[in-house]
Amino acid sequence: MRYSSITTRDASSKARLIASFTAALVSGALIASSVTAASAQENDPVADAIDEAPLSSQVINEPHESASIDLATGEGSIGADNSEQGASISYDLDSGVSLVITAQDDENSAGAATTAQVLTDNSVRLLTVFTDPDASLTSSYSTEIPEGWTAAKRADGGYDIVPGTALLEGLREDGIDGDFVLATIDAPWAIDANGRRVETSFQLEGNQLKQSIEPDENTVFPVTADPSVVGHGYYFSIYYNKSETRSMRDTGAVVGFILAAGAAIAALPGGVAVTAVLYTVGAGAVAAIATVAGNASGEGRCLKLDVPSFIPTSVKC
Repeated sequence: MRYSSITTRDASSKARLIASFTAALVSGALIASSVTAASAQENDPVADAIDEAPLSSQVINEPHESASIDLATGEGSIGADNSEQGASISYDLDSGVSLVITAQDDENSAGAATTAQVLTDNSVRLLTVFTDPDASLTSSYSTEIPEGWTAAKRADGGYDIVPGTALLEGLREDGIDGDFVLATIDAPWAIDANGRRVETSFQLEGNQLKQSIEPDENTVFPVTADPSVVGHGYYFSIYYNKSETRSMRDTGAVVGFILAAGAAIAALPGGVAVTAVLYTVGAGAVAAIATVAGNASGEGRCLKLDVPSFIPTSVKC
């Protein structure tokens, strides 16, 4: 009986020990599973690449958020849209003219994730992370350029959005000349997971902006790249002949000439974008223009008006 009693108690203890050990195993498995899931979430390569991208400290919106800020020049805004329809960036002017670039969700962007970002330096970008070295290493973006304007490739591989031939010729016929750059698509860049530069280039085919990366044997994925857009507004000059300069000694004539120039430009393809800036001249600028026009006329010189600063200058003519 003693032996039997001892065996019964021993068996009961053994059962409790097994149950306790089993519970510990289950608990440990759950904890391990939780840790593994948390680690996987913390080690998301796409999220890490976005966080470590150049200028990430200047980004004002989270990857899943949309944002918009007013331009420092006060003539419009820049925005980043992250919605169910995809990621896009825009440069919108108060005149109604805008440049929009949208990431394309097709075979050209397989193995890539894209997010739209607004930066504090008045620029916007589509940050694309290439995750699969065996997928297509070209991302495609639909580009909407305002009517009358065109994209001119820069020496650094980026693009300037400038007046098309019709708009440019019309502006010059109205005595308006200078550098007309609505916005710039900055030179392309790409870096790998170790921060090494990766060869990359842009190609604009119709309305499709394509960015291709060319990794080498040392490239570590994921690779991060982007098209960035910087809005410039308008920088140009209006040249007036001697007769016009003499007339512009009167402030009323100054306003009249500026309004006339605006109306003429508005009739050109895409001209409304430039016209909007002409209509922003203030009373103080008008008085300064009239003063310089008077001095220029007295010296047999002509008036040059820089826009959008509305700084008048006396020049030879």
